[in-house]
Amino acid sequence: MKDIGRKNRRDSEISADVPDFNFEYNDSDTLEAELAEWYTYSEEPEFVWNLNAFKNFLNKNYPNKKWKDLNQREKKSHILRLIDYTEIDHKQTRDDACRSILYLCQGTFAEVENMDEYYANLAENISLLYECDIFNVFLELFIFEINNINESVLADGKYAPSISDNVEMRVILSVLYSILEVVRLYESEVEAKRVNTSSSNYVQKFQYIKQQLRSELNKPILKVNQLLSSYLFQLINKFCNQNVVFLPIKKIILFLWKVLLLTLGGLDEAFKLKNEHRKLFNLSEITENPREIINQMTPATPPPNPVDIANEIQLNNPNSSYKRKKNLNDPNNSVNGLTKQTRGIDSDDLSITNGINNSSGKLTQFGISTGNLSNNSNEPNESENCELAESESDKNESQVNESESENAERAKRPSSPPPLPNEDQIKILEAANDAISIKINFNYHSKSLPWQPKVRINELENFLDQERKKFLGFGDLPNDQDTLIGLPNPIHESIRILKQHLYTSLSDEQIKL
Repeated sequence: MKDIGRKNRRDSEISADVPDFNFEYNDSDTLEAELAEWYTYSEEPEFVWNLNAFKNFLNKNYPNKKWKDLNQREKKSHILRLIDYTEIDHKQTRDDACRSILYLCQGTFAEVENMDEYYANLAENISLLYECDIFNVFLELFIFEINNINESVLADGKYAPSISDNVEMRVILSVLYSILEVVRLYESEVEAKRVNTSSSNYVQKFQYIKQQLRSELNKPILKVNQLLSSYLFQLINKFCNQNVVFLPIKKIILFLWKVLLLTLGGLDEAFKLKNEHRKLFNLSEITENPREIINQMTPATPPPNPVDIANEIQLNNPNSSYKRKKNLNDPNNSVNGLTKQTRGIDSDDLSITNGINNSSGKLTQFGISTGNLSNNSNEPNESENCELAESESDKNESQVNESESENAERAKRPSSPPPLPNEDQIKILEAANDAISIKINFNYHSKSLPWQPKVRINELENFLDQERKKFLGFGDLPNDQDTLIGLPNPIHESIRILKQHLYTSLSDEQIKL
């Protein structure tokens, strides 16, 4: 899964280990992804439990028949019979009935051969379950489970909560979540052609169910006298206070998010609704859609460091003589970075910043570019060149003291060539050049601010008062944003820019009512 977002890179880029994020910022993903995200790997055996529980109840009433062999009337009667089983006192029978209904919400996966058949069964089962009022029945069961938490278990401080403590609650939440997600996303899945349907009746039916379910969720629950979203928020608060530590908190948060999406709408709906209310208060419309702007922003990943990339290239290359050997007794061995690992090489010769050629953007040393270097076995090595350079400099100094004419003639002669770097230094410089090219070619999006700056009127007035007190000695001029006499020109320019970005918040106008 970690390699899904990665793209093919050059070898020099792989060492940086910076993934390319292929992520679309939106309210939710596809129906298939959202249903798969609900379940954990530890719940995989429970799919078989749901299937077995459903078969046991089905064989009692319709022996040797499958769910797809029943007609609509028989399916509804079987669902109503399962609802009756969820209200009995026997716990095992009640749990098996809930698992049987969950199996229907999972699309009766044991009777399908492809995804098209699965989505067809899923749409049919969810519509039948909603017509039989399963959502409200399981909502009451969920509240019943919350209100009947075993107080003795909570009082035992030595008790370690596990996944087995919330089995019934997870089954109930799974049924509620499945119904909610299919109702919410089925129309968009059909429009995106991710779900093939032979008839438009299901689309129209789910449009009606979606409106009806939204109106139900916007009304308080009778037993708790509050909205479902508010009740779920309170459960999260109880979990944070460690009052009910074994709540399936991930499922509760995800279910709460989907309830809010259905009742209040997503980012696009909130953007349209905000502009509609701004019109009512005679305010200007907002052109910045938060979802579109956030979707264009790059992840907060810093650019790669050229020195670290060059270091990784050398260390990961098995044929490199520069690769460092482990030495636990050497304290310098634990320091990372290219310049900290050049033992036996002068640090001045490896100064990266002093060796960058401004015209080409490549590292050069001793006045010679790495692209023009060639390995010649007849050329002297670095130590010999350094000794020759020192002897010649000493000789020149002695000759300067002897004769001014000889110095003048010697000054006309070309100086000795700078020493050439050895093979290890050439590899280091080439690796650093590759790292710098990565940083130079790093693709950035727009360097401007993603959001338009916004300035409140009180912020402008506070700034004016502060500058007037600073330069004029007084600043108490209420509701005066134009008097700038005596203020320097930079302050005038600042006021002009602030006035260009004046913004009146909708909440400020609503507070005045």
